[in-house]
Amino acid sequence: MPQRPEGQAESHEDTPLRIDPDKQAVFWLGRKLQLTKAEFRLLHSFLRAPTKVLTRSQLAEAITEGQAIVQERTVDVHVWSLRSKFGSKDVIQTIRGVGYRANFF
Repeated sequence: MPQRPEGQAESHEDTPLRIDPDKQAVFWLGRKLQLTKAEFRLLHSFLRAPTKVLTRSQLAEAITEGQAIVQERTVDVHVWSLRSKFGSKDVIQTIRGVGYRANFF
């Protein structure tokens, strides 16, 4: 992601997504989403690699920042929760047998 001045939210062109990593604030369609720390880390991972398919193990490591072992099914639960909070299952695409890809762009 491009560098931005501290305290300034990132806007993602052509999407209704705005994120402020410093405050861990996420806005979708103009409304603030209440994300857990793990959900925020998961979302941030997708945004750092917007077109890349991320495996469950990559996402599990992102959720815990490598500090703990997480079962890959835990990633599925967090993805389901993010989809619910965004109000659409289409924002995160399942790539069968591989993992997930963000579909915000």
